[in-house]
Amino acid sequence: MKIRVTFVIVSILAAAFAALVCVNYRREMRVTRTRISSGSQVVNTPCGMLEYADVGSGMKTILATPPADFKNAIPEEQERVLEVLRNILPISERERGLKNDTAVAPSVPRYDLEHLVGHGSDVRSELAGFLRLHEASP
Repeated sequence: MKIRVTFVIVSILAAAFAALVCVNYRREMRVTRTRISSGSQVVNTPCGMLEYADVGSGMKTILATPPADFKNAIPEEQERVLEVLRNILPISERERGLKNDTAVAPSVPRYDLEHLVGHGSDVRSELAGFLRLHEASP
């Protein structure tokens, strides 16, 4: 009987904690989406509609993938792109990380992945397919 009561109490506490985490996550996502949805502009480009925000200083760049490339991609790649879009943050939120990448990138050695030797051909063929897919990207 004592074990059953303990189990019920622990279950209730776990459910309450999970509900609290879920509520906080949804609130944070709502605040983030509201924040990033303001201050941007939408323009019609040859590649389709593009949303951007003019923030900060430095060279102005816009990175985009033509809609036809997305439509012609394999389902797994389309899902990967959609997942990125669902979780992307504005550049202002990524500024410190981008500056760090710029500072660190020149000192990172290039690994000769094309000549990777593993335990069988599966790793090599999968990696080669991955590299071809990303080399073909604009």
